[in-house]
Amino acid sequence: MATIPLVGLAGPITVVGQQWNSAMAAMGASFTDEQLANVLSYIRTSWGNKASMVTPEEVKVVRAHLAGRSQPMSADEIKKLPEK
Repeated sequence: MATIPLVGLAGPITVVGQQWNSAMAAMGASFTDEQLANVLSYIRTSWGNKASMVTPEEVKVVRAHLAGRSQPMSADEIKKLPEK
């Protein structure tokens, strides 16, 4: 889940059957690992979601994996990422 806030998302994507074609800017780079983990955990546990918490350590791993990337992800790239 940390990938999109860290590098952004651009291009068409289908979410719950709805087609979208807009961009999400990378905003997570300005957050610490703990801050981003807290935001993602809030999303994962709000609005009826019952997913596990995101840890700062998990964000740190994703941030390191994406180091040096300057382009946003596409839907196809997101689909190829391993699930937690």
